[in-house]
This record gives sequence, structure tokens and C-alpha cells, in this order.
Amino acid sequence: VVERKATRARRALDLAERVFDAYQEKQKEDLSELLKRISRRVAQIYSALHPGEDLDSVSVEPWTAKGVELASDFYGSHQRPPHGVLSESHLNSLAIALLLAMAESFNERIGFLLLDDVINSFDVEHRGRLAELLADGFADWQLIVLTHDQQFFEHLSRRAPAWRKLEFTSWSYASGPRTTHYETKGILRGARERLDN
Repeated sequence: VVERKATRARRALDLAERVFDAYQEKQKEDLSELLKRISRRVAQIYSALHPGEDLDSVSVEPWTAKGVELASDFYGSHQRPPHGVLSESHLNSLAIALLLAMAESFNERIGFLLLDDVINSFDVEHRGRLAELLADGFADWQLIVLTHDQQFFEHLSRRAPAWRKLEFTSWSYASGPRTTHYETKGILRGARERLDN
């Protein structure tokens, strides 16, 4: 009797180990495929922001057992992470490319994205490219793009004339936002009432 129980226990352990190993292998395969898909999209977006610069070989790679890291080929040298060879503007472009690629991968059904002043280190040319990318490449998404930069605002306005534009001129805690188009007195009170309800 004891021997039969021990045999059944060994079989159960063996089966559990095989199931666990198969699960881990499938998980690794799925993660690898996901990282490849995101890497391809990051490279496409990054290339759109920096055409002709031959820096489109970027990827998201496993770094440790529990993490990932951005990598880039920089004139024949594989850099992981790329902050040692890319400028602040290029790193910010890479971060935006990664954010947009991940949003497409993980936010497929919602199609909503909020970008808050993402162009601080961009020159005028790259601001225009980002405006073009957002207006054309994310036309089916609901985007809220906040910026303090007038040129970027104008780029977006020209590239996406159908977008609703709201320009804030001031803000106070007591009365909330004020815009160039209309007085927003009471909008903050109304929002608070809706939140309370």
C-alpha cells in the first residue's frame, strides 16, 4: 500500500513538473514574440521621428530574469541601455516611440492616450514629425495632447484640423481653468459636483 502511494506521488510530481516546465517555456515564447513585436513598432516610430539617421535598429530585450531594457545599434556597436550614446532628444524620442508602441500593444480596445508636454528637448523639425505621426498614425485614437509649446500646438493644429483645440490662458484654484474661447466660470464646480454624485 505504501509503495503504491509513493508511486502515485512520484507520478503526480513528475506530471506537475512537466506541466510547469511546459508553462514556463510557453511563457518565454510569448514574451519573446511580444518583445519582438513591440521592438519592430518602436523602430518604425523612432525612424519616423528621425528619418535618414540610420538609428532604427532599436529593440526591447530581456535584461535580467525579471526585467527588460532598451537597446540600440549605434554605428556598429550594440548599446544596452542606449543612454551612453544617444542625446537627450533621441532618448526622449525613443521613450515616446516605446510608449506609443506599448499603447498599441496593450491598449488596443480603449484607443485612448494622454501625452503631457512630451517635446521639451525636441527641436522644431522633430516637433513637426511628432505632430505628423500623432495626427496620421493615431487618427483612430482619442488623444489628449497637452503642451506649453506654441509651435508644437500649431503643428498639431495644421496636421489635425478636425481635432478639438482648447487653449488655456490661466488657472486658479477658486474658479478653475480659463480659455481663449470662452469663460469657464463654474466648470470646476460642475466637475466637483459630478464627482460627488
